[in-house]
Amino acid sequence: MELRSPQNTKEVQRLTGKLAGLSRFLSRARERCSSFFKTLRGGRKFEWTSECEEAFQALKKQLTQAPLLQGPKEGEDLFLYLGVGAEALSSVLVLSIKAQAMADFLAEYVVEVAEERLTLPLPWKVRVDGASGKHSLGVGVILESPQGIRIEQTVVVHFPITNNQAEYEAVIAGLRLARDLGVHDVEVLTDSMVVAYQVKGEFEAREPTLQLYLMKVKGVIGAFQTFSIKHVPRGENEPVDQLAKHGPRMGGTITDLFRPSIEEGELIEVEQHPSWMDPFVTFLSTGEYPKGMDRRGLKHKAAYYLLREGQLYRKTLSGMLARCVAEREVHKILEEVHSDECGSHSGSRTLEGRIVRQGYFWPTLGQDAAEFAKKCHKCQLYAPLQLQPAQRLRSIMAPWPFAIWGLDLVGPFPQASGQRRFLLVMIDYFSKWMEVKALAKVTSQVVRNFIWGEIICRHGLPQAIVTDNGP
Repeated sequence: MELRSPQNTKEVQRLTGKLAGLSRFLSRARERCSSFFKTLRGGRKFEWTSECEEAFQALKKQLTQAPLLQGPKEGEDLFLYLGVGAEALSSVLVLSIKAQAMADFLAEYVVEVAEERLTLPLPWKVRVDGASGKHSLGVGVILESPQGIRIEQTVVVHFPITNNQAEYEAVIAGLRLARDLGVHDVEVLTDSMVVAYQVKGEFEAREPTLQLYLMKVKGVIGAFQTFSIKHVPRGENEPVDQLAKHGPRMGGTITDLFRPSIEEGELIEVEQHPSWMDPFVTFLSTGEYPKGMDRRGLKHKAAYYLLREGQLYRKTLSGMLARCVAEREVHKILEEVHSDECGSHSGSRTLEGRIVRQGYFWPTLGQDAAEFAKKCHKCQLYAPLQLQPAQRLRSIMAPWPFAIWGLDLVGPFPQASGQRRFLLVMIDYFSKWMEVKALAKVTSQVVRNFIWGEIICRHGLPQAIVTDNGP
């Protein structure tokens, strides 16, 4: 193989680029080429060492010879070993299995197989449990991502249900939650042996209702790329069990279920109304700009939204996706979070934060929360009284007698002589001296005459007169 040794840095770069393309045909190519990479580090002066020359000649020799473990002989049986991966196929043709030869083969390919396995998607864990007791009737779901993020959901059941049916409803609710979030690989963990082994196909569902539930579960499973279900001891499922029994008092996302999942819902014609979400849905789904919209502003705002399976979500600062809701759902969400069974009649800012943590969003959330909290009847009745004045109090300083007077009109009183029913009163702030005049009729001319005759002519021109401008 006629290839001279590199004489400068650029030729070393060319050599390493060629070896990168031939790495699949070279065993331990990274180890053999390590000396070449050392000459390229740190921007040092180019130096082709003896170690580099030895590695270079060894690579030339390896490329000119076929990779044989042992020469074949006529009439002997050959064994073909295949290594099959998701995107690659490797093979080796041997005469017999030798320990050292097989060890070298495994040492070369085990790293590649391990790296390939690490790229396989990790499933989301869906922990589910159902409660059908006398005082608790609900379903709990905890969805855990491979990174450890937990999403809790409680489904309140409003119809009679058996324990096995509640467990099936829990599995369906967990799978639907994972599907709505775009999860493709799930592992369901339940403490119900009946449900786990019926879904696996190891137990037979003989009860007609459970057969319908099993068919429903298998229909939802089709939305995932990989699915598995596992039976776990009740002790390992304690958190989701508490969520199913006491979910409404523990917080988290709460939904209601008014009919079994196996019953087909009736089709109801719903009148479509324009919504604030329409421009974002149109832009994210088709890339088209609605007529009359600011293109630059819409494109900038659309970066904070995500469209998944027809549902619009808002990206929050915490990384959670909040479901965007239409105007017709706003009042119901505000009422449930503020004053329903789990509500605490909190203020506007706390109410806004709780709604976002529950996973809901709309543009006027802060304004609507403030208006709803102000109009709450119970908050007006039982809220603490605010005795603090609307503005800061300011002291009125009277530096000398008769400098500042207070003016006010008192009445009407029962009619006295001369049809007098009102009193015009002025008080000095410094000496508390009072000037009073009874009037039958209050006019601006009468007030001016009183101030001129009784105040200015008798006590001098005041510095200020304080009045409330009305009777």
